[in-house]
Amino acid sequence: MKERGSGGLYGNAAEEVGPVTDRCAPKPGKQVRKGCASVRLEGSRYVRQLSVGDAICLDGGVGKFQVSSLCRVRSSVVDTAPDKVLLEIREAQPGTAYAQRVQHQIWFHDAALVDLYLDAHGYH
Repeated sequence: MKERGSGGLYGNAAEEVGPVTDRCAPKPGKQVRKGCASVRLEGSRYVRQLSVGDAICLDGGVGKFQVSSLCRVRSSVVDTAPDKVLLEIREAQPGTAYAQRVQHQIWFHDAALVDLYLDAHGYH
């Protein structure tokens, strides 16, 4: 039986904890920060709804409930824990951050997934 969070051949699963700084804080203008905060809330809701078996795009469509052909990194939720989900990278196009991590499992803290959601929605 595969141990929860084991990273395949390489031991325990890595963890993506999220950014040190808030992506919305340095944005100029109150309206932009307000918009960013609204998108962050949408991202938080999306992440909290994830459950085992859900397909997730990590590059090219983060936050879409239907993974499309535009997705460059496909993963699947294999476990959940308080404030994080265990994802297994299923497919990754060459040149992406996860190209060398196909079939690996990674714990993503909610903040890390919300940060990817913000980036995908134009808040770089």
